[in-house]
Amino acid sequence: MIFKLNERNIIVIALAVWFTVSGLYLLNTPQGHRNHDFGGHLEYTEIIHNKHHLPLPYEGWQTYQPPLYYLIINYLAPSIQDDKVKHVDFVRWLSVIYGALTICFIWWVLKEMDIKPFAKLISLLFISTIPKFVMVFSTYNNDSLVICLSVAMFVLSYKLYKNWSKPIAYTLLIVTVGALYAKYSAILSLGVLIAILLVDLVQLKIPSPNKTRIVLILAIAALTFIPWIVFHNHHHTNKIFPTNAEHGLGGFLAVNDDRSVWKGILRIPFLEQDPHEWDDPWAHGYSKPETKKHDYWAFSFLTSIYGEVVYNTPGIYFFWSLICIHLLSIVIALKFMLKTPITKLAGAVIILGHLSQIALILYSESPAACTMDYRYICWIWLAWSVLYADVMSAHTRSSQILVKLLSIGFLVQVFVVLTMTGNTS
Repeated sequence: MIFKLNERNIIVIALAVWFTVSGLYLLNTPQGHRNHDFGGHLEYTEIIHNKHHLPLPYEGWQTYQPPLYYLIINYLAPSIQDDKVKHVDFVRWLSVIYGALTICFIWWVLKEMDIKPFAKLISLLFISTIPKFVMVFSTYNNDSLVICLSVAMFVLSYKLYKNWSKPIAYTLLIVTVGALYAKYSAILSLGVLIAILLVDLVQLKIPSPNKTRIVLILAIAALTFIPWIVFHNHHHTNKIFPTNAEHGLGGFLAVNDDRSVWKGILRIPFLEQDPHEWDDPWAHGYSKPETKKHDYWAFSFLTSIYGEVVYNTPGIYFFWSLICIHLLSIVIALKFMLKTPITKLAGAVIILGHLSQIALILYSESPAACTMDYRYICWIWLAWSVLYADVMSAHTRSSQILVKLLSIGFLVQVFVVLTMTGNTS
C-alpha cells in the first residue's frame, strides 16, 4: 500500500515528532534549565498552595503576574509540599501539552489552505523543532500558556471570519479572557488582532459584520480584565502594570544606558554594528560582552532561534548554520508576502507583532535586554508557518530552495535540541 499524506497524517506525524523531541529534551535537561525566572514562577505557585490566596503584586518575585497559569497548576499538579521534583516535572509536561495544542491550532489553519500536503508538514515540523519553540514549551513559565492561547485567538478569529459559529465565538471569548489572565504580554497579541480586524476603518470602509462581531467579543474579553487591573494592581501599587523591573533589575539590564533606544531599534540588521558584534552567534543580554544588547533586530532574530543562551555543544558551526538557514528562509518568504490574501494577512501579523514589541520597549522606563526576547511575540510563529507553507507550495525556484532549507533546518534543529549544552548568556 502506498502511503498517502493527508490532513490526518500530517498532524499525527507532527505531534509524534513533537512529543518525541520535546520529551527527550525535557528528560535530558535540569528543571530550571534555560528558563526565565523559574524560581519566581515556582514561588507564585507555592504561595497559592501554602497560603490559599492570590499573592499581592510584590509579595514575591513574580507575583505581579496574572494568576491563571498558577491556578491551573495548583488544580492539576501534585502537591509541591509532597514532592517538589515531581511537581515541577508535571508542570513542564503540561507545557509540552500546550506546545502540542499550539501545533494543532497552526495545523487547523494550514489545512484550510489549498496547498501541497508536504508543504504543510515541512512547515509544521520546522516551526515545532526550532530550539526556542522546544524550550518555551517545556519550561515552568507562563509564556507557554499565553503563547498557546494567543495563537488560538488568531486561529479562532480567522475561523469566525470565514464562517460564523456561536460555539467558536464563545470559545474565542473564553480563550481571550484566559490569555489576558495568563500574562500581560497577551495585550500585544490582542492589540495586533484588533488592529488587523479594524484595518478597514483606516481605508474608510465599514468592517464586515463578522469582523465587527469578532472585535466586540475581544472588547468584552478586555473589559473582564479591568477588575484585576483595578483591584489587584492599582489598589495595592497605584500602578496599572507593576513589574519586577521596579526592584532594580531593569536598571541593571537597561538597553538605554548611554545610547538611544531608538537607535537600537532603527539600526539596519547586520550593518552599523559594533566592531565585535558578530564575533559569536549569541544574544548576550545578561553579561559581558553585551553584544547585540543594543540592536533590537539582531537580538530578536537570535532569540527566535535558540534564546538568550551561550551553548558549549554541539559545535558552534551548527548554530551559525541555523542562523543562515533561518535568515535565508525569512528572505525568501518575505519576497512572497504580498502574493495572496492569506500571505498578506500573515505578513501583517509578523510586522505588527514586531511593532507591538517595539512599543513595549519604548513604553518601558528602563527597557531590559530581555524585553527584546522573541518570547513576547512567539505567537507570530503561526504567521511564519502559513507563509512558509504557501511559498513552498508554489512551482518556483525559490519554493524549491525553501523546501530544501526547511528540511535541512528541521534535521539540524532536532540534532541541536537533543545535544546542546549551556545555560548562561
